[in-house]
Amino acid sequence: MRAELAHGYMLSKQNKLGQMQLQLLALILVIPVWGLWLQPEYIGDLFGPLLAIIASSAGGVVVIDKVAKATGIRSLSALGWLYILKITLVLFFVLQYWSPFVNQNINYGFDPQRYYVESIYLLNNGFETVAGQSLRNVGIRYYYAVQMFVFGANPIGPAMVNTFVSLMAALLVTTVFIHITSQKRHILLLLGLLLIIPETVWFDSITGREAIVTASLVFIILGMSSLLLGFMKRGISRWWLSVVPFAIVALLLVRPVMLLAAIASIALISILVAFSMRRFMRASLLVAILGGFAVGVPTLTEAVGSSTFTYDSYLGSITSGATSTSQLWTASSIGKLFVPTNIFESLLYIPIRMIAHLLAPLPNIDIFWETPLYIQHLVAVVSASLYVGLMPKVFSSAYYALRYVEYRGLLIMLLPLFVILVAVAWGQPFIHERYRIMVIPFLVSSALLPGPKGSLTTVIGFLWYGFLLMGSILYVGYKLF
Repeated sequence: MRAELAHGYMLSKQNKLGQMQLQLLALILVIPVWGLWLQPEYIGDLFGPLLAIIASSAGGVVVIDKVAKATGIRSLSALGWLYILKITLVLFFVLQYWSPFVNQNINYGFDPQRYYVESIYLLNNGFETVAGQSLRNVGIRYYYAVQMFVFGANPIGPAMVNTFVSLMAALLVTTVFIHITSQKRHILLLLGLLLIIPETVWFDSITGREAIVTASLVFIILGMSSLLLGFMKRGISRWWLSVVPFAIVALLLVRPVMLLAAIASIALISILVAFSMRRFMRASLLVAILGGFAVGVPTLTEAVGSSTFTYDSYLGSITSGATSTSQLWTASSIGKLFVPTNIFESLLYIPIRMIAHLLAPLPNIDIFWETPLYIQHLVAVVSASLYVGLMPKVFSSAYYALRYVEYRGLLIMLLPLFVILVAVAWGQPFIHERYRIMVIPFLVSSALLPGPKGSLTTVIGFLWYGFLLMGSILYVGYKLF
């Protein structure tokens, strides 16, 4: 009897389905429902869109489970359900807002809309570019045109690829976070937030540069830093390195200037986190190689895209925005006050512009429901409200990392956050909410890092919200008078 009971227990244990198996079984039911949802809204062959959905959803569920096993935190597998929910939200955004917008016969002034239309042109033209185009623009067209070649000329394929690439970046952030904190606390919250922050879901849904640039920065900075610091010898898979070359190429093609921010982040991490001469020499070699790629960008763009892009022309654009502010803002606009007209002002305004990029469009919470893409403003307002609550914890974690040597490893998340924010604040004249997407993985992870408890955190929170209150009063006064 004892033997029979033991045999029955072992059999039931072996037959018990894990989270991944349950999620894959659920997808067998959910994917046909998604297909029925697409059919009346999407005109054309459904094979390509459904193939993209199957690859993204099933692949995402599998890699979440793989990371859960590799990190020893099996509860992470449950977030495969949240990933399935995210795909549903992405499909909703595409069908409800994005697909009708890109198919309108209107002037294509919105960058992602123009990328979508011109990617189809590039695909239909046999991937032949027009002389004089910048690789910054040609690169993103190639990126989406290749996806359309595989999944068809529709918005579903790019949205599914963006969603999967963003998931991979979120999983790398989660893996490094586990390693540097050596704790399981906040892990589910971290990955969950990275998956469903509203504006990241929106930008995964459209054919913009934000999703691929954000993921590329995460892969390059955290992948290379983990290698330099020896993390890949102690618990982090070396497979993450396989995506770094692709991330470098993608960044060079899509937004080459941000490679400089990645290089600066890696250099600072190698110096400030567990410094050693051997590690410094390895980092110097790596930075030199990446720097060579960055220096060669203008030559590469001219050869591949017949481009006139140069760094001096990019730097010149930093102070050229003041001439066109009348087209974007009213005379009483706050944003207009901080558009630099010279290099000195561009440097002076960096701190306030960093905060403005995180909080925009706040305090303006008016949603223009009549506009076709009111959803972008809505998700920006909701997401910015979340960032307001995260910032005191970011400052607390930064104090913790700088004050105590044993917590310097936390700078792996904090340094890229501030370096990229500085690059965004200084690198272009206007305040655009979409540019902050590049720092969101580092912002969320920095906010969940260990930090001081008690009076110091209270003081930091008091100062932060006091600063916001004072700014709100000044904003109202400026608008009224």
